[in-house]
Amino acid sequence: MNQENIAALLRYTYNPEARLREKAEKELKSYRGREGYEATLLQVIMNQRVEKSVRLAASILLKNTVHWYWTVLEPTQQENMISAKDRELIKKNLLTAIILQTDRSMRLQLLEVLFKIVRFDFPKSYPNLIQEIVNHIMSKDLPRMYGALSALKMIYKRYEYRSRKKTDDLERIVNATFPMLTGILKSILTMKQATQESYEMLRLVIKCFRMCTYLGIPKYFQNAQNLTPWIQALVAVVETPLMIDQKNPPRNQSDLKAMPQAKCKKWSLYTLEVVYRRFGTEKSITSGKDAKNFARQFDEAYSKHIARCVIHTLRLKSQNGPVTDRMVYTCFEYLSGAINSGRMYQLLRDQMKFLISRAIPATLSLTTEDLRMWKEDPQEYIRKDSDVQEESHDPRQSALSFLQDVVRVRTKDNLPLSLQTISHFCEQYAESKEDFRPKECGMHMLQSLSRLLLSDEKYYHPVEKMIINYVIPEFRSNHDILRARACRVIGNFAMIQFQDQEAFKHSLQSVCKCLTATSLPLKLAASKAMSSVVRNEDVVENIAPYLKEVLQEYFKLMDHVTSEEVVITLETLIARVGDEVAPFAVDIAKKMSEMFIHICQTGDFDDDDSAFTAVQIVRVFNTLTHVLAPLSKKPSGVKVYLALQETFSTVINAVLVPDGVEFYEDILDLIGALAKFSPQVSPYLWHLIPKVVTTFKEFGFDSVRHVFTCLARYIVFKTETVKRSPSIIKPVIELVNWIFFPSNDSKESNPYMRETRLLVQAQYMAKMLSVCILHLGREFHGMIEHVMKSVFQKLQSLSKLQHALTSHKAFLEDEYVSTYQMQAKALRTILVETLATTMYCAPEVFLGVCAKLNCTKDVFSLWMSSIESTKANYNCLYTTVLGLSTLSALPKASLPPQLVGPPLIHLLNANVDCAETLRQIEEKHSEDGTDDEDVEFEDEKLVEFENVEDTQDAKDDGENVDEMAQRIRHALNQHLEGALNDGNLVEFFDPVLSDVDPVVTFIRGIEKLSSRNPDIFQAWRAQLPPAAMKAAEVLVKEGKERIKKSSQESS
Repeated sequence: MNQENIAALLRYTYNPEARLREKAEKELKSYRGREGYEATLLQVIMNQRVEKSVRLAASILLKNTVHWYWTVLEPTQQENMISAKDRELIKKNLLTAIILQTDRSMRLQLLEVLFKIVRFDFPKSYPNLIQEIVNHIMSKDLPRMYGALSALKMIYKRYEYRSRKKTDDLERIVNATFPMLTGILKSILTMKQATQESYEMLRLVIKCFRMCTYLGIPKYFQNAQNLTPWIQALVAVVETPLMIDQKNPPRNQSDLKAMPQAKCKKWSLYTLEVVYRRFGTEKSITSGKDAKNFARQFDEAYSKHIARCVIHTLRLKSQNGPVTDRMVYTCFEYLSGAINSGRMYQLLRDQMKFLISRAIPATLSLTTEDLRMWKEDPQEYIRKDSDVQEESHDPRQSALSFLQDVVRVRTKDNLPLSLQTISHFCEQYAESKEDFRPKECGMHMLQSLSRLLLSDEKYYHPVEKMIINYVIPEFRSNHDILRARACRVIGNFAMIQFQDQEAFKHSLQSVCKCLTATSLPLKLAASKAMSSVVRNEDVVENIAPYLKEVLQEYFKLMDHVTSEEVVITLETLIARVGDEVAPFAVDIAKKMSEMFIHICQTGDFDDDDSAFTAVQIVRVFNTLTHVLAPLSKKPSGVKVYLALQETFSTVINAVLVPDGVEFYEDILDLIGALAKFSPQVSPYLWHLIPKVVTTFKEFGFDSVRHVFTCLARYIVFKTETVKRSPSIIKPVIELVNWIFFPSNDSKESNPYMRETRLLVQAQYMAKMLSVCILHLGREFHGMIEHVMKSVFQKLQSLSKLQHALTSHKAFLEDEYVSTYQMQAKALRTILVETLATTMYCAPEVFLGVCAKLNCTKDVFSLWMSSIESTKANYNCLYTTVLGLSTLSALPKASLPPQLVGPPLIHLLNANVDCAETLRQIEEKHSEDGTDDEDVEFEDEKLVEFENVEDTQDAKDDGENVDEMAQRIRHALNQHLEGALNDGNLVEFFDPVLSDVDPVVTFIRGIEKLSSRNPDIFQAWRAQLPPAAMKAAEVLVKEGKERIKKSSQESS
C-alpha cells in the first residue's frame, strides 16, 4: 500500500474544509481490514521525513484501529479485522518504533498499541518480546534503554490487576528482567550527580516493581536477598534530598510534581505503603501459611525502615521543605494502617507528639494560594472545597483521618495530646493576634474529632468550654475564614445540649448572621452549619424570629451557588421548623421551581452536581408538602396547597417526559404527597393519573413501587371523590391488565420472557387491586367481576410460567432463573391475598362472580393449594383468616353448592390452621418486643473510642465485612422479592385493617356458623382432628379475652 497516499489522506483529516476532511476520513475507513494498511500506518509513523502532525495522526489512528480490530469477536466486524500479515509486521517493528521515537506524544500512542497487542498475543503469539526488550536494555544506550523500559512497563501493566492464581507467565518475566532492573536501580542510586534522564528511567523501574507486586508478591521477591535491595533502594529514594535549581526553584506544587526526582520519590513512597498494607502484616493476610510467614518476616525486617522514611518526609513537610501533596497523603495513609499494629505503634509512639503537634498542623495549615483564592476567586474555592474528587488524594483529608484513627484506637496517649495541641494553638493566637492560620488549624482539628467526642457524654462539658473559649469569640473576627471555621465547628457539635444556654443562643445567632455576610465561602459555611444546627431540639424556638431573614439569605446564596448541600440544608431547616414555614411556603416553592427549571435548561446532567442538586430540589418540595400537613385541617390550608399544586405543575410537567427519568421517582412521590395531604385536589392533579400511567408504560418500569404509592394515595386519601367518580381510576385498572397480560415480543425466542420480566410489577398491581377493594367498598363492586376474572386468569398463566421456569430450555440456561422463581412464588402469594381481601370485603359479590364465571371449585382449590406459602407471609396470612372467617359466617343459602360438604369442612380446617399460626406469630412478636416491619439498618453517625492497649493490635475493620455482606444480601433479597415484604405499603392497608382483630373475626365466624348452620358446624366438629380441636379451643379462649379487653378499654 502506498505510504505517500496514506500520508496525504492523513493531512486532509485536519483540513479546515469539512468536505475535504470528511472525504479523507471516509477513504481511510475504506482501507480498514485491507492487507498492508495498518503496516503502512506504522511505516508513516517511523518515517522521519514525514511532518510531525501527520505522524501523530497516524499513531492515533493506528492505536484506535488496533484497539477495535486486532481481535474481533462480532461476526459482522470480521471484514475489518487486521490481517495476519499486518499483525506480524506490526509486532516485528513496533518495539523498534517505540525505541526510536523521540516525540513523547507519539511514543505514548505506540505504547498503548503495544499494551493492546500484549493483552491478546503475549506470550504465546509474541514469544520473543521479552528477550528483545532485555537486549535493548543491556545495550547501555540511554534512549534505547528508556524506550525498552517503557515497553517493559506496559507488559507489567497487563498483570497489575490480574489474579495471582495463575502467575506462571509473570514469574518467568520477573525472573528474566529483575536481576537486570536491580542492576539499573543500584547504578542510578550510586551516581554522584544523577541527571533528569536517569530519574525518568528510575521512575519506570520503580513502576515495574510496583505493578508486579500490587496484588501479590512474586516468588522471586519472597527471597530476602532479592527483596532487601529493593526496599532499601526505595527508602533511599525517599530520603535522598531533592535537587533544586536555586536559580529556578519550583514555585508551587505543580512545578514540584513535574520534577522527575519528585515523581520517583512519590512512586517509591506509594509502593512501600502498598506493599506494607497488603503483605506486610499478618492481619492483612487472610489465608496461606507461606504468605503469613512472609508478612511476619517483612514486618520484622523492613517496617522500621519504612516508618523512618515516612517520618523523615513529614519532618521535611513541617519545615516547609519540598514535599509533594501526594507524598504527604501517602505518609498519613501508611500511618493510619500502622497504628493498628501493637508492634508498629511501639515504634511510632515516641513520634506521636511530633505527628499531632507539628506534622498534622503543617498539613492542615492554609496556604498562600488558599487565601488568595478565598478573596479573589471564591467560586473556585467553593468548588475545590466541595469536590469529592479533590478529596480523593487530599493530604488534609488523609491527615485528619489519621488524627481520628489514632485518637480512636490509641485514645489514652493521643486524645489528651490532641486537645492540648488544639488549646495551645488557640491560646497562642489569643495572646499574639498575629498569624491566624494556627488558630484556624486548631479549630479544624477540633471539628474533625467531633464524631468521637460526641460519642461519650463525659466529654460534653470540656468540649462546651472549648467552644465558648476558643470558637464563639471568632464570630467577631475580622478574618472571614476564621468565622467560616467557627461555623463549621458549631455545626459539627450542634447536637450537644449546652449547659450555658446564652452561649448556645449566641452561637446560633452568629451562624445566622454569617448567612448575611458578603463573602460567598462564609455564607456557604454558615449554610452547611445550619443544616446540623437545626437538628438540635432547642433550635426551633430560637430560630423562629430569624426564619424570614434566614430563608431570604438562602435564596440569595442559591443565586450564586447551585449546590446540592445548600438545598439539603434548606430541606433540613424546613423539616425542623415544621408548619412555622407556612407563611413562606409558596415563595419557597416558586424559588425552588425556578431553580429546577434553570438547571434543566442549562445544566449538564452528565455532571453529577447538577443532577444531584435537581433531585434534592424535588425532595425539598416533598418535605414542604409533608410539614404543612397540619394546615390541611384549617381553612388556610386549602389556599396554600392549591397554590403549591399550581407552582409544582411546571416542574411536574418538565419531568413527566422521557428526558426527566432521573427525577421520575421523586416527582411520583411528590404527586402522591400532594394527593395525600392536600385538603382539596385541583383538576390538574386529577389529570395526572392517566399521565403517570402513560409514563410508566413508556419508561417507568423500574419505578413500579413509586408508581404504586403515587396512584394508591389518590384511592386511599381521596376516597370519597373516587367513589363519586369511579371512572377516575379506570386508567389504573387498565394498567393492571396491561401488566398482568403483556403482549409477547415476536422477536423473543422465549414466549414467557416478557411475563417473567414483569413479575415484580405484577405484584404491585395485585396489591393495587387489594387497595381498591378495601377502600372503595360498594362503589367498586361493579368492577369486582372484572378484577376477579383478571386475578383468576393471572393465577392460571402463572402456574404455566412456574412450570416453564423449571423445564423450559431458555430458563435452564438463564443465570437469574432462581430469582424469577422467587418472584413468581411471591406473586402467587399476593394474588391469593387479593382473593382473600375480596372475600372479606364483598363475600356475596365474590361468590356471585365465581358462580357466573363457573370457576368456584377451581378458585377455592387454587386458594387451598397455596395455603402453605400463605403461612410464610404475615400479611397474606392475616387476610386469609379474615376471608375464610367471613365465608364461615355466611348463611347456608349464600354458600355455593360446590362448597357444601367436604370442601367447606376442608376450608374450615384450613382456617383454624391459619388462625393458630397467626396467633403464634403475634405471641412470639409480643414476647420478643418486635413488630411486623423489617428492621432498617441505619448508619452510625458517631464513632466510639476503642482505646486499645499500646502493645495490642486494634480490631481490624475487615472483621465486619461478613456482617455487612449479610445486610446487603438481606436488602437485595427484599428488593428482588418486590411487593411481598414491602413495609412501605402499610399506610394503604392499616387504615382499614389495623382495627380488625383476625382472632376475634375467627371466633365470630365460628359463632355465626354454629347459629346459622348448626348441621354444618356439628359435622365440622365431628371431623375435626384432635390437634385442630385443641387449636380451635385456644383460639376461642384467646378471642374472648381480646373481646373483653377491648370492651373494657372502650368503656
